[in-house]
Amino acid sequence: MKITELVRESSWDEFLSKSLGDVTGGGSVGSLLGPSGNSKTSDTSSDTDSSTAGATSARVDKDGSIVIGNQKRSGGTISWRANNPGNVMYGAFAKSHGSIGSAKAADAEPVAIMPTLDHGIKMQMALWRRPMYNNLTIDKGAQQWAVAVKKQGRGSKYARDLAAGAGATIDTRVSDLSDDQLKGLIKAQMHWEGFKPGTVTTV
Repeated sequence: MKITELVRESSWDEFLSKSLGDVTGGGSVGSLLGPSGNSKTSDTSSDTDSSTAGATSARVDKDGSIVIGNQKRSGGTISWRANNPGNVMYGAFAKSHGSIGSAKAADAEPVAIMPTLDHGIKMQMALWRRPMYNNLTIDKGAQQWAVAVKKQGRGSKYARDLAAGAGATIDTRVSDLSDDQLKGLIKAQMHWEGFKPGTVTTV
């Protein structure tokens, strides 16, 4: 998957806004309501974070749609439907960061469903800061994150793009990255993990 120009956006909120095909009009990461502040039906990608922030459970329908609060997320990719741009697996770590359920894609381990995109990004950042990743180089961290990347060995395109997003090299230790650099890495990783919006409807 090719890393797009979005990775090079200087504004984190602007990047998220453009990656979701919506306009935040400012606000915090993951605050992706339309200008009116109301949830809405969309055939693109509006993300009504405020309507799902207090959700404590999620439902996965037979067609793969995920219902969080009063929001039904259909189409797109599982990382978008689950508010989990890093495809972080469901388990104790995800639960400690607010996961409200799990969803399974074909031939893959269940990924955590998060109440909002904010939750998903913060969990992704926190995982990179755990010793199992923080003490590794970007190259080794990328190999540990994705089995397919590990099979490619040193210097994979995945690792190179993550490093470029961080303004670093594949041999830079994650612990040496500033939070802003880590955000740059995550911007690149969102594309590699297949983060593509679908449709949001109010139920």
